[in-house]
Amino acid sequence: MKIKNRNDLRLILMIILSLGGQIVSLYKSIYTAQYYGTSDAMDAYNYATNLGTFFFDFVASGVATVILPAYVKKIKNKSVNSFISLIYGIVSIILIFVYLFRRPLIQILTNRDNIFIDAFCNYVLIAFLIQACISLVLVLSAFFQSKDMYVIPRIVLFVSNITVLIVLLIIGKASIDVYFRIIFIGAFLNLVINYLLAIKMGFKYVPTLKLADPDTQKLIALFAPTLLSCGVFKIHTLIDTMITTNIGTGSLTILTYSSQVSGMISNFVIANMLTIAYPQIIRGVETENKQKELWKYAISFQAIICLLVCGFIAIGENGINLLYVKGEFTAKSGHILYMGALMYLAAQILLIIRDLIFRFFYAMENTKDTVSNSIISCVFNIIMSLILVKPLGMYGVILGTFISGAISMVMILFRMKKLYGLEKFGLNLFELIKNIIVLVISVFAIILIKKHIIIENDVMAILIYGVLTVIIFVILAIIFKLKAIKIKL
Repeated sequence: MKIKNRNDLRLILMIILSLGGQIVSLYKSIYTAQYYGTSDAMDAYNYATNLGTFFFDFVASGVATVILPAYVKKIKNKSVNSFISLIYGIVSIILIFVYLFRRPLIQILTNRDNIFIDAFCNYVLIAFLIQACISLVLVLSAFFQSKDMYVIPRIVLFVSNITVLIVLLIIGKASIDVYFRIIFIGAFLNLVINYLLAIKMGFKYVPTLKLADPDTQKLIALFAPTLLSCGVFKIHTLIDTMITTNIGTGSLTILTYSSQVSGMISNFVIANMLTIAYPQIIRGVETENKQKELWKYAISFQAIICLLVCGFIAIGENGINLLYVKGEFTAKSGHILYMGALMYLAAQILLIIRDLIFRFFYAMENTKDTVSNSIISCVFNIIMSLILVKPLGMYGVILGTFISGAISMVMILFRMKKLYGLEKFGLNLFELIKNIIVLVISVFAIILIKKHIIIENDVMAILIYGVLTVIIFVILAIIFKLKAIKIKL
């Protein structure tokens, strides 16, 4: 991909900032793994966090998707503020209810012992507060994106994460309660700084409720199917959490670490690329070639993910052994973590295409057609997880997500073809297949190299295998003339 415009330079800066943030997040995961292991307390906190994420991401993903076009199209502030006030007011009421009745609810949802239940009741409030801060930052990020100020939220997140890292380094081992309070302070700091900067840039929020306002009603109408689409995905994530929690002590914590590791590897690139891609897709639908931006990003993003997957196969287990396997975290847990993270990361090869197509539908102000897709995908995911968890354990839960995601992608492609057609789909599909071919050949090559060149030192293995993987992938990308290396973002 040639770096010839401001978007490319901005993307690189965002990736650098996010990489710094991901390194801090990685340290936090290593910190909890080393000092708290796969205990009931960590399972309880992760369960509470996933529950909070369910409610806030349920809303934040949909809100950000709806208000970004609203900010771009300069819909009046009172309408947007009324929409935000209504949605977050409802969520607040629900969470207050959940908190007040947390003990009977957790007893119904799990079959864990009193140690787990007591820990959950202790940590659920702070977990909700942390997720609330993260959710509100997503809303502010939508405002920054509408102003083409993509970098600001990344800088603020980096500063708040560095603050947390410094505090953790200073105090060393702390009680789990102290650790959670430090994480909350970092999340709150991130929210406050973003809010103050947004105000300086022209953001205005005053709590208001004007349900009779036509623009507010339009936003609610757009949000309802988006809520269902995002919410259905969160429902099966929550159910996966419940299923994994009941496997046994430590399973949920390892699943959470697997998700975090794959997220740290992919999200610091993909989240930034999606941040830039969505506004461009919105603008692209106004042109003659409505799908040009969509497929440009799909081909590029998938190629990058293929490289990440290849690299993780080459050095992922070495990295996990080096960083995680120490203190309370065993080598066996480390291997399970590696396999889980690899499965999550590999799923992104297909899911990134689906996510971009979803954004195309949102840009066309068509949120209804993503709902039926998400509902079917969710139901299939739950069924597959329940079937596969018994023979495969935690891996069955992840595999169910992978299979349902693939089905979701195929379904939304067929729907897109019916409604809007598929511009140059044969050529675009050929490029996507070439990306996967390069990945497969690269993986076979690196496996052969690792078989004949055995490096026992994890640091040296990461350096040597990592460099060789990049060289092999790039050479094959040139040989196969991947379109991704020529695309300007």
